[in-house]
Amino acid sequence: MNKLVAMIKIGEKLREIAAARGMSNAEVARRVGISAERYSHYVRANRQPDFDTLIAICRVLDVTPNHLFDVGINQDEPLPTPTHRDGSRRPGL
Repeated sequence: MNKLVAMIKIGEKLREIAAARGMSNAEVARRVGISAERYSHYVRANRQPDFDTLIAICRVLDVTPNHLFDVGINQDEPLPTPTHRDGSRRPGL
């Protein structure tokens, strides 16, 4: 997925989550501590938030960054066994 497509998907998610929470873009921006104009750039995929701003947005919307980026982590699924580059298992694991 290219960078622009990823930004557009994040913008769509921000819009959907805020609407589901009954919050306007201006309300999210106010709670995050940024201008409504700046936040609208993120929603419209014109700019990317820096890490701290992204975390603040996630806190306000009560979601994890994984949710915004569509990273599914299944806690019931075991992690893969670590291996060497040649495919052999690492000792003791």
